Amino acid sequence: MLPGFIPLYVGMPVVYKSRNLAVELGVANGSQGTVVAVETEMDACSYEIAKYALVKFDKCKAQLSGLPAGVVPVFPVSSRFQTVAQSIDKTKTQTVTIQRSQLPIQPAFAITSHSAEGKTMSKVLVD
Repeated sequence: MLPGFIPLYVGMPVVYKSRNLAVELGVANGSQGTVVAVETEMDACSYEIAKYALVKFDKCKAQLSGLPAGVVPVFPVSSRFQTVAQSIDKTKTQTVTIQRSQLPIQPAFAITSHSAEGKTMSKVLVD
């Protein structure tokens, strides 16, 4: 599940949370990296939204044209779901379809022990 809002900044540690992009190149669900750049645009409601983020993945072996080694563009993914909405006066209900788009990355300042399993780390702090 994708969070509703992601504050992003250059240098932020992130984890990729979506279908595997290129396992053989080191970009799969759960891959960790660092935001290198974020390209944004204004939507129809004047919200600033991300067109894509450039992420340098820790174990990525890819060298894409025009980008530094290990840097991969991450584009938004869309999901759609239905829910029942009630009118303001609560006399009617209607099934509505909601669609949302979000970059499939999450902040990775900390990770769970489950996510850390199998990783080699130089330092850890356990609470």
